[in-house]
Amino acid sequence: MYHTEYGEFDGDSWKLFSQKCLKIRYRDDGYQPIEAKLGGGLGIEGYTRSGIVFQCYCPDENYAPDPLYQNQREEITADLKKLITYKDQLIKYLGGIKIKKWIFLTPCYITEDILFHCNKKRDEYRSKNLIHLDEEFDVLVQDIDFFAEELRVVLEMTKKRINIVGEHVSDQKVNDWSQSNNSEVKNTIRKITATFPDALGEKANFKVLKLVDKRINEYIKGGSVLARLEKKFPDQYEKFIMITDDIETEIEDLCIYASENNQELFKEIQSIVEQRLKNEFGEVFDSVTLSQLKRRVISDWLMRCPIDFDN
Repeated sequence: MYHTEYGEFDGDSWKLFSQKCLKIRYRDDGYQPIEAKLGGGLGIEGYTRSGIVFQCYCPDENYAPDPLYQNQREEITADLKKLITYKDQLIKYLGGIKIKKWIFLTPCYITEDILFHCNKKRDEYRSKNLIHLDEEFDVLVQDIDFFAEELRVVLEMTKKRINIVGEHVSDQKVNDWSQSNNSEVKNTIRKITATFPDALGEKANFKVLKLVDKRINEYIKGGSVLARLEKKFPDQYEKFIMITDDIETEIEDLCIYASENNQELFKEIQSIVEQRLKNEFGEVFDSVTLSQLKRRVISDWLMRCPIDFDN
């Protein structure tokens, strides 16, 4: 299975997903899928009346850049050969339409070498002067973001939830951030200390510092999730900001009143955030993404004003 922010895919599910997106995008251009039982294996999965054809390919797993490129290059080369092997069948299917663009649809490509390979194959196939290829025939590769406008509709149809994986945060990055954000660190130390019982005394210091590093890690990691959210899903990002601002007001009110047990109050705050995010985004994001967003909110509030405790 190949993992993406929009779910996991194998060859069949990627083709199904792509076909749904293509039918939406090119509905006004007479998009016609070619079902496997009718003409699969011809080097195209479907075509439009304007001469754009598509071929789907999903890697078996999330390969490193070099093997991913090798697999995609070999697949492009092999599938383009089918335009020659099955020329007569394709001419029959296309009914006089000349192929202007052959688009290789794959969840992700990493290196620019695959683009160079497409250019090379474009020039090679133009020189063949094939009757069913346009004189300006082009070979392109597109990843899942090609379907940015169709994603929301198709994800809702297929009930796939978005999964955004935050960046790996090293201990060095946590330390560097601490050095540059002294006031936020002091705030977090003070607040976390207030959640430990006085009876622990000096024993609490180690636990506090460990939790502070953990919160900084969660803040940075969650920040990378938010950045991805803003770029890829701006509507959901705006909704997230609006919802968390609303929750923040509720939490500020809750913290004004003295609590007999700050640790229990903190757990209550976490529960409120978790439940609200689940209610608002549970049908959109998977549980891992929601957890990263929740931890980002909590760590942010510890560093600033919303969450506070009586010492």
